[in-house]
Amino acid sequence: MATGRQSSMPNNPNKPFLSKESILLLGDGFCFCAPGQKKYYPFSDFTGNLEENLASFVQQQSLSDQVQWIVMNAPTAVVPSLNYEEELQNSYWESFSVKTTDPLKSHISSNGLVRFVYPYPQKLADILSNPIVIPSFALLYDRIMEQSQSNFNTQIYVHLYTHHFDLFITQGTRLLMSNSYSQQNEEDFMYYLFYAAEQLKISENNSTLYFLGEFEQYTSYYEGTKNFQKDIQFIDTHQGTELDVNDPVPFWNA
Repeated sequence: MATGRQSSMPNNPNKPFLSKESILLLGDGFCFCAPGQKKYYPFSDFTGNLEENLASFVQQQSLSDQVQWIVMNAPTAVVPSLNYEEELQNSYWESFSVKTTDPLKSHISSNGLVRFVYPYPQKLADILSNPIVIPSFALLYDRIMEQSQSNFNTQIYVHLYTHHFDLFITQGTRLLMSNSYSQQNEEDFMYYLFYAAEQLKISENNSTLYFLGEFEQYTSYYEGTKNFQKDIQFIDTHQGTELDVNDPVPFWNA
């Protein structure tokens, strides 16, 4: 079984994923990321209104208005830019079973090829001054396209984090599919991963599987895929960086 190690995009395996102070919003807490530091805060540690607690945290940390709020696992519609029309945002969103009362906004990818339509958290906006909110899917897409754009073979990209994983399948600048899945163990993960590959008629002989980062808590996931995929590589491995095995989103760092 051939597996590989590939330093990431393009030559620096220690390049931080985030370029500025960021707050990652998760289902059960949030992570604060800044250059050289990262900390997870479970919502159970706070009392009272969630948005007010977040605003208080921003004030205590003396964060600027430029801090970016990244919503993890947020339902996000991916629309080719050539087909995008702002007045049709609601119709793009109708493909999701998730209902929202928040206004819809869009974020354009770095390469300009796609737009991401997502709910803008109005309660947060009411407390903070025009917060910069970005769906995690958009940032992952930008990072993956840096790697994918010059490779026209089929590439499968996996971003693992607590109870979820994001999947992108590309050929060069073409995004063949993208989705987020819930997972509780490696069996769940492999079921959804290889079901997606089967739907696109992707075989182990004509594709490369890339994991975003390589983390101890997901060793069994990596090992499980070796029975089905010949070419497995890791990008942005943060070599030489001390990582917390309890970090719910280990790939994200500043």
